[in-house]
Amino acid sequence: LVFSRVKSSDSLNFPTISIKSGLKYLTPITIGSKRIFPSREGCSLDEDSITAIFEASDLAVLPYRTFMSSSGPLSLAISHKKPFIISENLRGLTNSQDIINAMKISGVEEEIIFKMNKKSLVKAIGKSMQPHVNRKILTFSAILNKDRSFESIAKIYNILLNPPDQKEISAY
Repeated sequence: LVFSRVKSSDSLNFPTISIKSGLKYLTPITIGSKRIFPSREGCSLDEDSITAIFEASDLAVLPYRTFMSSSGPLSLAISHKKPFIISENLRGLTNSQDIINAMKISGVEEEIIFKMNKKSLVKAIGKSMQPHVNRKILTFSAILNKDRSFESIAKIYNILLNPPDQKEISAY
């Protein structure tokens, strides 16, 4: 799910788009001249539509019941430097060293995790939109974006595949 804040009088509404959701009611979203109508079965989106959706969004919500298939949408949120919240079923992701480091640096803690019920989800979305919390989650996502970039990963693989000689190491 991707949420965007749209000001409507004095309140905030959350139009949603779902790539694969169990929700009963999904709101269509208009991006430029394109109108996307998600269904309960999901919808197939081209790369330009996905980019446009993430650019227009304020928050990515990952309400997965199982760990399986959650990495794609998480990677998209990170690659677009979008703040995200995850269901408690994905809590295991927070055991990844890069996520542990990003949480420590950004100050993000439990505010990115919600229980799989409406009350907890609504509370997490509301909290994530508070300016001080939103800044922390944005920073968290930006750190992960940098740490998981091609350049960062390529450096690690290069070291693994081409270890320096002991002579080079002892020169330091």
